[in-house]
Parts: sequence; structure tokens; C-alpha cells
Amino acid sequence: MAIIIVATIKAKVGKESELEAALSGLLAPTHKENGCLLYALHRKEGDPGTFVFVEKWKSQEDLNAHLNSPHLTAAFSRKEELIEEVDIASMRSLGGGDPKKAGF
Repeated sequence: MAIIIVATIKAKVGKESELEAALSGLLAPTHKENGCLLYALHRKEGDPGTFVFVEKWKSQEDLNAHLNSPHLTAAFSRKEELIEEVDIASMRSLGGGDPKKAGF
């Protein structure tokens, strides 16, 4: 079963653009990782300092490798400088309705 992650990252005041650049820089290398099925960055409407990753990983092992990847480690080394708050949630689809539209 695939692993679904929703990661919400809130920038420190005045650091929104720097955080966006750092997070955007994770996209290309992560898309090349084994087991990455979806890795999409979003900004919350009406709140330019809140970013949300929606992720889908083939396995827990693939997610663990991502969490220990050099590019993610480098980005989060700037956590104290750029990030006010992080919330990472593992999700499970409940399905229902049209299977093509009800889950990832």
C-alpha cells in the first residue's frame, strides 16, 4: 500500500520567499528518487507563508530514504532560519465513490 504524506510548512515572517525557493529546490531531485509517485508543492490561498507538500510514496522504505536524502537534509538544515512550524501527517485514503477520483 502506498504511503500518503501531507506536510505543512509555515515560514518565519519575512522569510516566505527564501523558504519557497528552498522548498521548490526539492522538487527535481525528489522526483528522481526511487518510489516517488507524487511530490507536489502548494501555497495556501490567502497565506503566502504557508506551504503544503502532498506526497505519495511506493513504500515506507522509499519514504525513509527520502527523509534521509542529501537534498532534504540540506534544506532542513535551514529550519531555524526559515521555518516557524512544520506538521507532517501520514494519511490513509478511505476510498469510496469513483475509485479513480477517491484516492491517490
